[in-house]
Amino acid sequence: MSKNKPFKLDEINKKSPFKVPDNYFDDFAKNMQHQIEDEPHAIVIPFMTRIRPYLYVAASLLIIFSITFVALNTSEKEENVYAKKNSDSIITPSTQVASTSTVSDELVEDYYSLDDEELFNEVFDEEFDQI
Repeated sequence: MSKNKPFKLDEINKKSPFKVPDNYFDDFAKNMQHQIEDEPHAIVIPFMTRIRPYLYVAASLLIIFSITFVALNTSEKEENVYAKKNSDSIITPSTQVASTSTVSDELVEDYYSLDDEELFNEVFDEEFDQI
């Protein structure tokens, strides 16, 4: 066909280029039934495949709880060791009452009369005196 010539449907061959084998539709139902019977009806999922997600969740929770338990026990042990080493400096309610009764009223009034800058300077000077 040339490019200048208009396209006409009447000129196209009406014969289909595809062919169906002989007796295809006669045997179609039998062939389809045979293929269906060959396929397994139930899919068997192995036990480990079914429980694997639950095992992952359980393992994650076990790790989280183990880390938390170890961290809490370690910090409690460190606090106990620190408390035993510094038992002199630990203030209990009985020592606190005894120690506050020995502070004079003048010291308390001086403490409350200091503004923030004076209090900072006093604490800062005491720290350098100790060094």
